[in-house]
Amino acid sequence: MKDLGLLALDFPPGKGGIQTLTWEVYSRLSDRLRVAVAPACAGTDPAAAWPMRRTRQQSGQGLQTLGYLRAAAAEIARHRGAPLLLHCNHLFGGYAGSWLRWRHGMRYVLWTHGEELTKHRHQSGARAVLARAEAIFANSEFTADVVVRMLGRARPEVHVVPLGADAKYIATPPAAATGEGILTVARLSRRDRYKGVDVALQALALLAKQGCRPSYHIAGEGDDRAHLEQLAAQLGLSGQVRFMGAVPDERLIELYDQCGIFLLCSREQPSERGLGFEGFGIVYLEANARGKAVVGGRSGGVPSAVLDGITGLLVDPTSPASVAEALARLLGDANLRTRLGKQGRERTETRYNWDQSAAEVRAIHSRICERLW
Repeated sequence: MKDLGLLALDFPPGKGGIQTLTWEVYSRLSDRLRVAVAPACAGTDPAAAWPMRRTRQQSGQGLQTLGYLRAAAAEIARHRGAPLLLHCNHLFGGYAGSWLRWRHGMRYVLWTHGEELTKHRHQSGARAVLARAEAIFANSEFTADVVVRMLGRARPEVHVVPLGADAKYIATPPAAATGEGILTVARLSRRDRYKGVDVALQALALLAKQGCRPSYHIAGEGDDRAHLEQLAAQLGLSGQVRFMGAVPDERLIELYDQCGIFLLCSREQPSERGLGFEGFGIVYLEANARGKAVVGGRSGGVPSAVLDGITGLLVDPTSPASVAEALARLLGDANLRTRLGKQGRERTETRYNWDQSAAEVRAIHSRICERLW
């Protein structure tokens, strides 16, 4: 039965964790999709085979997003005559879902990812949108706890849905690493400094003082790159660190295979707009899927992505010394790197993959529909 609607704010060909999650989950639920609505896009639409509607409006900031939500709600409202449970892939999409519920009696579920909850300018409005949902999907235990604290006891069901590594990372055996280098994959954005690339560079400088100089590749682009390049130079790391810029998806597998350790020491960082943090971290799973040990910050939703001592090591992400200690431990113990990487890959094969994620969403969707209709 085609009883599922999708309202997406972030959707391919755009890049990012929400885009990846939405594509990977809902492409596996296409048999139940009656309608999917996404903003206007440039380039090839990957969902050409879906019942996809692209609005003329794009999603962005302020009034631009409001214009998109109005157009998306009007498109969804065309399907109000039959049972339809709307899935909103972002808190802001819930505003359209809430209006559709008030105006047409439609029901919706809502995805939560982390920062949008803590950096929302209008907390009362956010709480209302969350409270009116039939269920809330959270990407980690940390994000789920944020929702619970916002709403208290009177709240919808909150489901932690395990995210996944793309099948392409799992499909082929990992190639043998060509060295003991370190890799980070992250946006290099001023607003995302919580990702901790600055602390990673300071940790590398501490290792250099001990005579340990592993290569460090940073894949990602953003408006903070110049600042980080300057920091690397000030720390004497220019010959050791390579900023690679934006890397196409097909090249990422090669980078994961070439590195010895994956590093992303994200921290919880307050700002004038609210708390910044990693809601989960799909890149940890991608690295694990290629058999790599990972080092992550003990913060936000990262402990849901990285099992300390099992698939990687968790560190104090505010302490360069803590990061350096974990890196030194892994660099000096090939057996430990191999064991953590192997266990990480097994975890993505059996549990943390998109087939499992979609199966859980399908089951929750079916239970809600049975209750409603």
